[in-house]
Amino acid sequence: MPHIGKAVAAVLKRPELTVNRYISIASFNPTQNDVLALAEKITGEKWTINKVSTAEQQQIGVEKLSKGDYSAFSNLLRKRVYGDGAGLAVQGPDNAIDLLGLKEDDLEGTLRTWLEN
Repeated sequence: MPHIGKAVAAVLKRPELTVNRYISIASFNPTQNDVLALAEKITGEKWTINKVSTAEQQQIGVEKLSKGDYSAFSNLLRKRVYGDGAGLAVQGPDNAIDLLGLKEDDLEGTLRTWLEN
């Protein structure tokens, strides 16, 4: 949330940079394996991993939807977010972090805060 606040403040300070355009911003773009490695480092514990097929999640979601079960959203979201090659990360010139003069957040520090609270 603090990163969003910084982005909003940056846009308000220099609206000419973003007028009439959509912007995307990411405070960091870790892989799931990056997050896992840091979580294990921070907690000093080996985490249990349950691998799930995104194709299976999509199939479950479609079946749920066909029955009017809108809990399918979580299955379909898993397919979208975690699918190999989804290309959803906001990187390079698509990330307005440089445009707004911001820096990436500290992933380890952020995870430490989440895990210790």
